[in-house]
Amino acid sequence: MSATSSSPLELLIVEDGDEYLENLSRFIDGVRFTQAHHARSAIDCLNQQSIDVIYLDMRFDRIPGDELALFVVLGQPPDWIGAS
Repeated sequence: MSATSSSPLELLIVEDGDEYLENLSRFIDGVRFTQAHHARSAIDCLNQQSIDVIYLDMRFDRIPGDELALFVVLGQPPDWIGAS
């Protein structure tokens, strides 16, 4: 995105803690953002829309945040994506 663009940044918040997510969403009032409660929903979001900034919880209950970060950087789904 160029500095002269008038389009707002698209933020993706990946956080599985409801209370923390609610507090964070109030803090960024006025910013366009999408919420994802789980890594799989974050991947779906990343595949469906253009995201400029990601706020990523690194301590998910079942899926490590660092694996999701690798997907974001490399564009390749981690091993667990096919697991049920």
